[in-house]
Amino acid sequence: MVKIAIYCFSEESISEIKHICRDFKHFECYSIYFKDPYYQVYVASIKEKKVGFIVLSRHSYNLYGDFLWVDEDYRNGKVGTELLQLAIEKGKKEGYRSFIGDTLSTNKKAQKLYERIGATKFGEFINLYGEGKEKLYQYRIVIEENLNKNLK
Repeated sequence: MVKIAIYCFSEESISEIKHICRDFKHFECYSIYFKDPYYQVYVASIKEKKVGFIVLSRHSYNLYGDFLWVDEDYRNGKVGTELLQLAIEKGKKEGYRSFIGDTLSTNKKAQKLYERIGATKFGEFINLYGEGKEKLYQYRIVIEENLNKNLK
C-alpha cells in the first residue's frame, strides 16, 4: 500500500505542479489558482514525487473543488480518492454544508470517482475554457446533513 503525503501548496513549487499537469493543455488558463491566496492548493506526493493536487475555495456554505488533477501515471491508484476525502474532511471540520466539484462530461473516470465517494450529479453547464464541445457536470456531496435539510 502506498502512503500519500498531502500538504498545502506554496507558490515556490509551481513548476512541480506544472509537471503534474504536463498532459493538460489548458494549464496556463488555470494557473491563477496557484497565485491567488483565495484558493487553497493541496498536493499529494508519493515517495517525494508530486502526483496530484486539489484546489479548494469557499462559496457561501459550500467548499468547492475548483480543480482536481492526478498525474496520468498515478490514476486509478487512489490519489484522487485521497484528495477528495481530504476536502470532505476539511469541509466537516470547518462547518461547510456540502462539497461541490465538477468534471468534464467526457471524463467518465472522474464521474465514477465522484459517485464512488457518494457525490451525486446535480447540474451541468457549458465549459467556457474548453473548445466548445464539452459540458461540465457538477457533483455534490452533503457534508452536514442537519445544515442541508432546509436547502432541498
